[in-house]
Amino acid sequence: MLHKSTEKLIKQLQSRKGRKKNGLFVAEGVKTVNAILEQNCFVLKQLIMVSEMEPIFQRMNASIVDVQEFATISQQEKPEGVLGIFEMGSFPECDMARGQHLVLDRIQDPGNMGTLIRLAYWFGLDGVHVTRGCVDVYNHKVIQSSMGAIGAVPICLLDNLSEIQNKNTVFVAHMNGESIGRSKGYPNDFILVMGNEANGIDRAFLERSSIRCLSIPSHAKKGSSVDSLNVAMSAGILLQELKRQ
Repeated sequence: MLHKSTEKLIKQLQSRKGRKKNGLFVAEGVKTVNAILEQNCFVLKQLIMVSEMEPIFQRMNASIVDVQEFATISQQEKPEGVLGIFEMGSFPECDMARGQHLVLDRIQDPGNMGTLIRLAYWFGLDGVHVTRGCVDVYNHKVIQSSMGAIGAVPICLLDNLSEIQNKNTVFVAHMNGESIGRSKGYPNDFILVMGNEANGIDRAFLERSSIRCLSIPSHAKKGSSVDSLNVAMSAGILLQELKRQ
């Protein structure tokens, strides 16, 4: 049986305020917890699981609870039976002057944020940079949708887009930009900026003459009601083209 203080702590970690206060976050699910443990990027404070998970997490010092008790602390619709409490990492200083980087401006949906972090890991980017208007990267839905990639790629914090310097080629996803793939080539080093799901990228930043706007051409049939793509889906397509060139 879990101690009441542990139950209280897990409830606190469901909010951004609680995570910041305690310096901890929660990860759930076999794949997610395993990935974070294997990366060894976050310090494990406590592992809680049902007995059926013991063969998977062998030699781990864990608190064993029954299925009913685990359901009371889980935030998953269908609890898998394993939950880890980890120390939050610090946001490193990331140099965008060289390398390949993904900048996220005021992304609000946790599922999108997690998928974008996972994409950055998949494409081998050097850093993910989030503005202060973004959803908390330690939100449990972000952790879940990143599938553990949260610790596999550096995540840096930006106050706003004005911090991006012109020392690297800056691409921006925009409906009126040049069609991706039509260029003869893209530089090896780049920064890709993806904007808020509803409002896009800050207008003041778009007025900078040094940025290049990219768009994804639609091949939808005439009369289709689909006029845009999800931000994470768009980022995946753009990164594939930028990396392919």
